[in-house]
Amino acid sequence: IFPSDTPIPQATILRLWQSTAFSSFKGKNLLRRIAGHFCRLSIETHLGTEPVLRFHDKIREYLLGQLADISATHQVLLGAYRKTQMGDGWHTVVNDGYIFDHLIYHLEQAEQQHEIHDLFCSEGWAKSRSNQSALGLLNDFEYARKLGTTDLTIRIRYALFSDVVNQRYKNIPVEGLTN
Repeated sequence: IFPSDTPIPQATILRLWQSTAFSSFKGKNLLRRIAGHFCRLSIETHLGTEPVLRFHDKIREYLLGQLADISATHQVLLGAYRKTQMGDGWHTVVNDGYIFDHLIYHLEQAEQQHEIHDLFCSEGWAKSRSNQSALGLLNDFEYARKLGTTDLTIRIRYALFSDVVNQRYKNIPVEGLTN
């Protein structure tokens, strides 16, 4: 259920598996056994010191094909993250280096588009996300805007957000927009 060519922190996979009654101990053992055969388990310095997984494309496709309901699996992962909220809203979730960058993807795959639009009703999300990655917030906004909506309030909100972004970042050279 994870995006292609994306490093997935071990803790994220274990979080998903624990939501399906798979213990952390068993999960770590399984990851060690399959590493090298079906995926690459490594430490990537830009993500810190936690091991991350990268599935080979064919293995990823095969695993996706084995799922009875992909949307439900995304919902399970999102449910596991909701349990880490320290308040009301996605901005209070524990930032583990994965979920903030991929929340929009998982919400869409879980068929929770309304929650994507709700993120931009939350000052907390915009602030937390921009503190974590201003470019990430802009990407999230663009993704949400492209989903479209017939809700006039949301469309106005997006227009205002777009105007604020244009005003704030109009003098920043493109080279300055890297993470």
